[in-house]
Amino acid sequence: MYKIACVHFDKEWFWEVMRKGFVKSVKQNTTAELDFRLIPPPKQTKLNWKLSSNNEKLKIWRDIVHESDKPVVLMDSDIIVLDDINDGFQGDITLTSRPGRWVNAGVVFCRPTQTARDFMDAWVKEDQRLSSGNVAGGRPTNLLRAQRKTKVLGMNQTALRVIYDDWKDHIAWVKGEIYNSCQPSLWEKRDNARVIHVKDELQHDLLRLYKGGKTQIYHTLAKELLAYYIKPKP
Repeated sequence: MYKIACVHFDKEWFWEVMRKGFVKSVKQNTTAELDFRLIPPPKQTKLNWKLSSNNEKLKIWRDIVHESDKPVVLMDSDIIVLDDINDGFQGDITLTSRPGRWVNAGVVFCRPTQTARDFMDAWVKEDQRLSSGNVAGGRPTNLLRAQRKTKVLGMNQTALRVIYDDWKDHIAWVKGEIYNSCQPSLWEKRDNARVIHVKDELQHDLLRLYKGGKTQIYHTLAKELLAYYIKPKP
């Protein structure tokens, strides 16, 4: 038995759509125990909303890993899971590769080991360090400096890159095209995909369909995924 865990901040209407599709796909297509935490958006800070919400999400992910006696997959909620992924636990921590970029940290596999718990502690600690100090335009200067150095975007992903060299001996990698299909080059070769990360243009197309409109780019894939987000007709 393994867990799929997700932390979701209930903020805007389309995230409610994403949440329902994610939950339906996990329950319908996997044998995983679902640990889904729907919580209020974090309080307003000097950081922009996206950064502060990702800070909170990472702290709750850490707590989930500490609490779990089962292997757990930490996931974003803008995801559709098409099949079991319990073979993705290849190390204490397992990340998904991403062509052209270093990683997408919306899918992280953690075994129930002390090493995985220590790793999550270190990740949160670095994330908090990057969030501290002066803030310009909603973005902390510590983060901006780290992003320029690492060439990695995002709060959590930048923190992950900063600590990676200290933890790489405990980190395994699996193919993003199977376990975290999150960009056009992967969506176009999705025959073996078990996790579709509904981002960017694909998300926009899906929401257009959801509202009764027409897709612009990923028509076929958006139509395939739409069933997870709407109630079937009687």
